[in-house]
Amino acid sequence: MKRIISCILAVIFAVSMVFLGIGCKEEAAPVEKEAAPVEEEAAPVEEEAEEPVVEEKKYEGVELKIMVHAGSSGERPIYEFAEEFYDKTGAKISIETVAWENIMPKLMASIEAGERGYDIYYTNPEFSYTHWPSLLPLNPYIEKYNYDTSDWFEAAVKYGEGVGDVPDTRYTIPASMVVAPVFYNTEKIPEYPTTWEGYEEVLAENTNPPEEYGLAVAGVPVQTVRQFYARFWSLGDPLLTPDWKPLINNENGVRALEMLKETIDNFTPPGVLGWDNPDAGAAFANGLCATYEGWTGNVLTFLEDPAENKIGDNWAVAMYPEGGTGNMTDNSFAIFKTTKNPDAAFEFIAEFTNKENSKRWAVEYALETPIRSIYDDPEVQAAQPWFEGYKEALDVAKPAFWRVPQWIELFIPTGEMVSKYLSGEITDPQVALDQLAATWEEAIEKAPPEFEYME
Repeated sequence: MKRIISCILAVIFAVSMVFLGIGCKEEAAPVEKEAAPVEEEAAPVEEEAEEPVVEEKKYEGVELKIMVHAGSSGERPIYEFAEEFYDKTGAKISIETVAWENIMPKLMASIEAGERGYDIYYTNPEFSYTHWPSLLPLNPYIEKYNYDTSDWFEAAVKYGEGVGDVPDTRYTIPASMVVAPVFYNTEKIPEYPTTWEGYEEVLAENTNPPEEYGLAVAGVPVQTVRQFYARFWSLGDPLLTPDWKPLINNENGVRALEMLKETIDNFTPPGVLGWDNPDAGAAFANGLCATYEGWTGNVLTFLEDPAENKIGDNWAVAMYPEGGTGNMTDNSFAIFKTTKNPDAAFEFIAEFTNKENSKRWAVEYALETPIRSIYDDPEVQAAQPWFEGYKEALDVAKPAFWRVPQWIELFIPTGEMVSKYLSGEITDPQVALDQLAATWEEAIEKAPPEFEYME
């Protein structure tokens, strides 16, 4: 019996030693001793493994879909910056470029698609006049991220607020200010005239068909608007009265339309009414025409190409005579309310348009920043000497039909009616402008604005 009890006690003792980690065999101890150096050698391996561990980026897994106005001055830097933003934040940027005439249908489709549509778009702010209820108000994000607008041109500040008659509310952030100035050949025109009379004189002096002509313009209907407005606005009247009655068909409107026709009839190459922007830009860059009235991007493409540029550095930019200006627009970013990542979307916009990057885009891509002081930067002036004259043009710039939802119904008929007079389809300027005024009245009456018209 004693032997049985002794055996039971021995078993209990052995089991308890196993649970205590001691074990029953003495030879197990050296194994533990041999394992110790292995642990000591593994320590450096663990330290080396910790070094390449990368923290998750701020917007890892986020995807932003952006629609970009094809051919706009910001298109190339947006593609470049999208890669940088991805490397920095982890947000993947999907970009789709869209031709101007397809922008409105694409935006409307995006609104219908909701979260499956675009997060951001980049194009003219006029589109926001129509669909601002679908856009994200940016004021809270401007404040949250301490986004600086203090150095913007007055036009950039003024014309980006109050859309939808919501005072001080901003739905767009401009990246470039777009106004059509006059490009001129400095060899042929050493001193640019400041009056319309002087302008016609230098155009006449440089018109010797078929070798050379005074002026290159895009004559297709949608592009004649700015040429007409430049002459009309220089005469001092707004397009409409404060209560939305057209002034475009008054005596200054008739005079402006006649001025434009005389200029095109006398100082432009044959067939110019069929030209679009690239045709006019090429004609200036290759030396056929001494001046060019039009958007900057359409002529810079040729002036930057040695194969196309036949005038070298002999060119400069000035605002229209007598303070005239074609209709200003800009290329702006906007964010749809339906985006799932509003902070990522705003940070993309804010970084692209901050002062550091705006200077960079100005130097590398001639992007016409809304930040005024950049035009005085020596590095920018060295890279883009024409910015000096462009800055003057921006100082007098103004848009057409600011904040009006039916802006496109007013804009398109303007080009069509001006072109009918320029082509001779309508021979009396008063008749052409009376028809245009009637079209404007009809469009305005469909949805009368609750605010006064102002420029």
